[in-house]
Amino acid sequence: MSIHAYRLPSTDSTRSVSLEELTALGWKILPSQLSPQDLEQTARKLAQELGYPLTQEGSVAPYSLKDTATNSQQMGEYLAKLAQISFESGWAGTHEVLGTATGGARFDVEDAISKSWIRVELPSSGALVRVPAGAKVRVSFDEYNMNVFGVAFFKGVLADVKPIEAKDLENHSARKSYLRSIGQV
Repeated sequence: MSIHAYRLPSTDSTRSVSLEELTALGWKILPSQLSPQDLEQTARKLAQELGYPLTQEGSVAPYSLKDTATNSQQMGEYLAKLAQISFESGWAGTHEVLGTATGGARFDVEDAISKSWIRVELPSSGALVRVPAGAKVRVSFDEYNMNVFGVAFFKGVLADVKPIEAKDLENHSARKSYLRSIGQV
């Protein structure tokens, strides 16, 4: 299965969104047929090329939504914060994140240009996702997403990464930088 992205509220194929459109919004999403270990190594190499501090403690964090006991305490706390934030309004992160996602995943990305939402569905075989800091996203912690596992690489360290709730987003420096990067400021 490949990545499927479309504009909400419709699942109509005429409203599909290309990977190029997602890239123009600062996202990078690459499908993978690699094993989870090979996907992690590919992500590690890309993170290193992008200047992520891979040797710094807390900059690399395995995660699992299907077996939450395997998460580090810090990652468990971060995921719990994300689960508490309203799915309807969305949130953004203070730092860029590069991650692998295996097991299938579904999330919504805000198109800050058209002020609409794009649903992204990742294949269960895995994908590599680069999430820009300040980009608004909605992730549902529902049955569909509970099989997702992978490794997250942070542009910084997990302890410094905070979710920004929608109500605080418009005045946040990460959001302003993001909007500048896609030509919206």
